[in-house]
Amino acid sequence: MFGLFLHYAFLRLPLKVSATIGWSVAAAAVIWAPAVTGGSEILRNAVYLSFANIFGMIVSRLGENRERELFYQRREAETARGVARERQAAAEEANAQKTRLIAAVSHDLRQPMTAAISYLEVTRARLHASDDHDALAPAEKAQAAVSMLGSTLDHLLTAARYDSGTEALNIELVELGPLLRDIYDGYIDEAEKRGVRLRVRLPRERVLLTTDRHSLHRVIGNLVSNAIKFTDAREAGRGGVLIAARLYGGECRIHVIDTGIGIESAQLQEVWKPYVQLNNSERDREHGLGLGLYLVQRIVQQLPGHSVSVRSRPQHGSRFTLSVGATVLERSALRRPVTRPGTAALDLSPLRGAYVLLLEDDRDTRLSMVALLRQWEVLPTACSTVAELLSVAAESDRLVDAIVCDYRLAGAVNGIDAIARLRDRLGYAPHAVLVTGEPDVAPLRARAGPETTVLHKPFTPESFATPLLRAVHAARVLEEG
Repeated sequence: MFGLFLHYAFLRLPLKVSATIGWSVAAAAVIWAPAVTGGSEILRNAVYLSFANIFGMIVSRLGENRERELFYQRREAETARGVARERQAAAEEANAQKTRLIAAVSHDLRQPMTAAISYLEVTRARLHASDDHDALAPAEKAQAAVSMLGSTLDHLLTAARYDSGTEALNIELVELGPLLRDIYDGYIDEAEKRGVRLRVRLPRERVLLTTDRHSLHRVIGNLVSNAIKFTDAREAGRGGVLIAARLYGGECRIHVIDTGIGIESAQLQEVWKPYVQLNNSERDREHGLGLGLYLVQRIVQQLPGHSVSVRSRPQHGSRFTLSVGATVLERSALRRPVTRPGTAALDLSPLRGAYVLLLEDDRDTRLSMVALLRQWEVLPTACSTVAELLSVAAESDRLVDAIVCDYRLAGAVNGIDAIARLRDRLGYAPHAVLVTGEPDVAPLRARAGPETTVLHKPFTPESFATPLLRAVHAARVLEEG
């Protein structure tokens, strides 16, 4: 009986085969079993062995049903895994297509916008020189509209990159003080233009943040820009926008505080949604399109150990708080407030007579940049290919003061390699300006090196003139040396 139980329970043969073997063994045991004392040994053995066979058949049937169920489940699981792999491959391909689309849209839209900004700057300068104020105002408004379009494009493409996970994050230790000073310098002109007082308050300690420098700069910058837009001008010393950083254990909380119009408590969560502007019912474009805070939240969600919150009171202002992991290095002797360096209009006179090589394969962009350079009395040599520009540069006896080059060039040539070839041919290394419409410029800055400034299209004329002035200054120092 024990042998029959093991036979049915563990051999896992089909029921008919198991039953045939079991009943045959039982019959043999009944016929040839040794005689026992008392009663009919045949009847007793038959009862025992029949019970063992019946019980074993039940166990075997249950086991067979279980095995069949497991087989079907495994087959369904394999089918589901196959479908999941196909869907994952399709999702990865869709994500790759989205990334390619973002790059293509970014590049193709930035090209005509760059040309438009350059032409508008030339037009504005000429109208200003001719004192045609009636035509100057529309030109300046058109220039502001194109700049707003560029800002909107940046917000949309940046949000898309963070949503798709294609934005490269470099988590490192970033010093707090220089970061906030850089943000202050970037927004003080806008604040002064609106009559808003902008201040920065740093902790006594020297603080390192564990973050991605580029992303954190974008987050704080959006918060500061938003605060400036919705804060009215106040008397000196009364209100404005304050950027304050405080330490709480191993965490640094960066507050952006304004004395603006504030937000109703019931609407605090609405501000994180795209295209939501609670106090801009007339859709005034000077107040943006409602993408700044949406982008802030999308970026913070991608940064490990970061969080952002908001508190506000209507007619009293708002406080946005960004929490970041931090490390304290040392104490400084004094808490030095950030002060505004002296501002002056950009002096373009050093550019007069400068010789610049311009490499740009897009005709409209190339012509617009040539017009802008000539407006500044710069002498440009502009070509669409590296070979053509190398040929022209070889025939010139003038020293090149700067190189301006697009990143994406015809024939799968990139601007970084083109600048290197030009420098090799010249025999010296003039400063260069690399202009690009790529969605992520951080890798380009790392590859380009310190002697090359990377500008993201579309850029303002001032942003273009600043590295040219540095390049011309470096060239003059080299000539005098």
